[in-house]
Amino acid sequence: MTIRWSFPNQGSHSSIGFCFDSLRSDYKIARVVRFDEDVEIGSHPRVELYSVSTDCWREIEAEDPVELLSTKCDTIVNGEPYWLAYPYGHPVGGVVWFDVGKEVF
Repeated sequence: MTIRWSFPNQGSHSSIGFCFDSLRSDYKIARVVRFDEDVEIGSHPRVELYSVSTDCWREIEAEDPVELLSTKCDTIVNGEPYWLAYPYGHPVGGVVWFDVGKEVF
C-alpha cells in the first residue's frame, strides 16, 4: 500500500500520528500542520486526516490552538496518538491526544 501525501511548503512544521479507529475498523493518519506566518497567539493549526479505507485525505477543524513539540506523536494508547504540547499563552505544557472516533483533539 502506498499513501500519497504532499509535504507542506518551507516555512511550515508538521507532526503526524498513526491511529486505529475501532468504531470503523479503519487505520488513519492524523497530520497537524502549522505555517510560520500563522504562528500567532490563538491561531489554529491545520489538521488533516487520512483514512486507509477511503484512501484519501481531508481537513478537519482544530478546536484548541496548541503547539506540538514533536514531528511525530510521542506515544499511541488504544489506537490514539498522544503528543507533548503546550497551549498558546500558557508557560506550562501538557499532553494532548487525538480522539480517533470523534475526530477531535
